[in-house]
Amino acid sequence: MALRLRRLDVRHPLTMRLTAPGHRTQNGTRLRSADRLLPGAPRPILSPPHYTPGCRTDPTQGIDKETAAASFNDWWNALPSNTVTIFSDGSESYDDAGKHVGYGYAIYQGQALVATGKGALKGLQKALTLPSNADTQRWLCIDSTSVIWCKRANASDTSQWAFLESHRLIDRHAVNIRWSPGHQGITGNEAADSLADAGAKSDIVDPGPTAQPTISGIGSIARSLAHNVTSGWWRKNEPTLSGGYRKMATRLRFEGAYGTQNSLGQLCIDYLRCDPGTATSRLTINVSSMKTQRLTVHAVKLRPRSTLFSVRSRLGGSTRGR
Repeated sequence: MALRLRRLDVRHPLTMRLTAPGHRTQNGTRLRSADRLLPGAPRPILSPPHYTPGCRTDPTQGIDKETAAASFNDWWNALPSNTVTIFSDGSESYDDAGKHVGYGYAIYQGQALVATGKGALKGLQKALTLPSNADTQRWLCIDSTSVIWCKRANASDTSQWAFLESHRLIDRHAVNIRWSPGHQGITGNEAADSLADAGAKSDIVDPGPTAQPTISGIGSIARSLAHNVTSGWWRKNEPTLSGGYRKMATRLRFEGAYGTQNSLGQLCIDYLRCDPGTATSRLTINVSSMKTQRLTVHAVKLRPRSTLFSVRSRLGGSTRGR
């Protein structure tokens, strides 16, 4: 609930109700209490759909990373000297102080490095200031397919401001986008990756929206809070549960209780919740991990409740029916 409230756009009716009025008695509503569970983040705004050539095409084109990297290097080495390529990357690091995030970019004209710095959007902004002519082509070379999807099509809620600004610059200056597989020895990728690592370890904080929490970041916090609450409940109540419940928890490895990532319990619940049938069925799910396991779930599906209604006649009586 708290994460959904953070994803509301600035003009949503509920957004206005999250701001507490001057009356102290109205600060403790359930809506505001849920909203205070997570840190603040820039709210998304409603924006029109954004479609560009290739926005529905898989950036990888179904090619494995090794083959794609070899093809990319051949293409990049053959570029003329007036073609500008912008490589950008991000990095995360953890220590006792918490999580640190850094971004870096490297700009090339032909195969010559001309500019480096920290910041993903700033790489594109810097490249547009370089000397150019009418024949100059600009390419954004990105190793993240999810970022490519958001730059070619609609912006995601997290860091939406950066994607919207990228859309404006890409459309105005006819910037092309190409997938450059990460960790495959591509020169520009390695340079941007090193700068991103240095940015994550640096104490310098980029001012502005970059320094603010993101929807993705507070989503991680929300999942951690939910995991802690669920784990605490199971640890507290497991001794009082029946043997069947304890056996079920052990067999299904309930997500949150034992901290497993490949949970079967939630998978089965979601599957049964989406199945609208009315008959009792037997569901078998094959799970492949280090070894193949077979999980059988008996799902009892109830008939929909009949709607009762009452009809009053002109004579003053009433008749109940279905």
